[in-house]
Amino acid sequence: MTVKALEPPSTSPLLYTSKHPPNSGKFSVQVNIGDTLDVTCVVDGGQPAVTSVTMTCFSNTTTVAGNSLTMRIAIDVITIHFSCTCQAAHVTNCYYLKSQMFFTENLESLENTETDVGLAVGLGVGGVVVVVVAVVVVVVVLRKRSSPAKRPPTPPSVHSDSAGSETNGGSHGYLTFDDYYKGSNSSAYDMPAGSI
Repeated sequence: MTVKALEPPSTSPLLYTSKHPPNSGKFSVQVNIGDTLDVTCVVDGGQPAVTSVTMTCFSNTTTVAGNSLTMRIAIDVITIHFSCTCQAAHVTNCYYLKSQMFFTENLESLENTETDVGLAVGLGVGGVVVVVVAVVVVVVVLRKRSSPAKRPPTPPSVHSDSAGSETNGGSHGYLTFDDYYKGSNSSAYDMPAGSI
């Protein structure tokens, strides 16, 4: 007659994902927001093997008969409580080992995201500044084109005296009111020539 001793597994459950290698005990893995992972728990050893495996990921708990279990999880947001825990049941009721995988955000991915956002914001602000400057330039140019040009005052005309030399004004070489205002304001200042 053969007697078989009953004994639970001597090692903790192994936890791993589709992106992370098997590990046991308490450990953490880096993930990205938006990742979808298949988390697997395997319990090896024992005489006989464990009867069931229970895994809790976040607030979802699943138990299956046998020594392994896989759950699919989506990483939408990460907090310190985001983890998967695995444990198993053995006929001896003496298997108390468990493993826990904590999820932490991949900081390299976070830095790249922040850089991309910063670059996009910078380019957006730069584009707005260019548009505003262009609008100001167009407005200034249009205002200059639409305003009438100011003409400088017309200088007094140059007259020739009887000797043929050029002088300002009549024969005495002085500029008279009549000479200066002739043509533009002569009605306001009608004065006989040589009255000054």
